[in-house]
Amino acid sequence: MISIATARGIALMVVVALIFGLGFAAGYRWLALDFATYREDQAKALVAAQNEIAAAKASEDRRIADLDRTHTEELANAQAEIERLRDAVADGSRRLRIAARCPRMPAAESAASVDDGGTPELTGAAERNYWRLRERIQTLTAQLKGLQAYVRAIQEGDGHD
Repeated sequence: MISIATARGIALMVVVALIFGLGFAAGYRWLALDFATYREDQAKALVAAQNEIAAAKASEDRRIADLDRTHTEELANAQAEIERLRDAVADGSRRLRIAARCPRMPAAESAASVDDGGTPELTGAAERNYWRLRERIQTLTAQLKGLQAYVRAIQEGDGHD
């Protein structure tokens, strides 16, 4: 049979083991709850960061859309002005002239019946080329301004100067 001292020693070891086991279980439970809270806090922070990024992107998209709309309107206005000028020249209410000088021919070489007093004007093909060139200049100028504004907007959004 077991002596009383051995039984007390075994009982003491069982009690210590139970206390240690309960302490370990309580600590594990506390650690699991703390980790769950940590994960929940991290998830909330992630959602907040994603919402902030989405709001900043939406704001940037609106700003860029406004720039695009402004420059598209400027381009449309420039093209409308070119079209108005083209129509005015076509209907005769305005004239398209170029600054040029026609050298006078010596009197002996010129024909007596030719009137050399007119203003130089463009041929039909030259006039069409002029309008096409002017339209392209306006288009490229508007596109360049739009691209420059876009780059500035992107740089301002990134914090670059």
